[in-house]
Amino acid sequence: MFEYHVNVKIHEIDAAGIMFFANYFKFAHDAFEEFCEAGGLEIKKMLDHAPYILPVVHASMDFKAPVFAGDKLKVRLIFESVGSSSFTILHEIYKEYEVLAATGKIIHVSIDRNTGEKIPVPEEILKLLNSKGSI
Repeated sequence: MFEYHVNVKIHEIDAAGIMFFANYFKFAHDAFEEFCEAGGLEIKKMLDHAPYILPVVHASMDFKAPVFAGDKLKVRLIFESVGSSSFTILHEIYKEYEVLAATGKIIHVSIDRNTGEKIPVPEEILKLLNSKGSI
């Protein structure tokens, strides 16, 4: 499990005055990037030089409570499973650190950068995911 904290800004709110739905995914992905960086996997280095890419192949989000500008959010990553070429991360997003605002799931697949074919989840990713003891 990994937690990421962020404050909601005015530009992340829609015309109805609540957080625009796509920003839940943005914060979930930001949390994953922070998790990688905290675990020693530099995103820029991975994107520029790794022989693999990790595109998202599934993303879903269920909304439980509205989020407003100025709310403090806690994004909790729960590492659910690793398959032969993919891994699944569950997300819990809390406003003011206690009220569940959304739950989600994002699945990444491992792809060979040169061939575009699925490959086993890279060792450095497995090591990082296993470092949190959830997978």
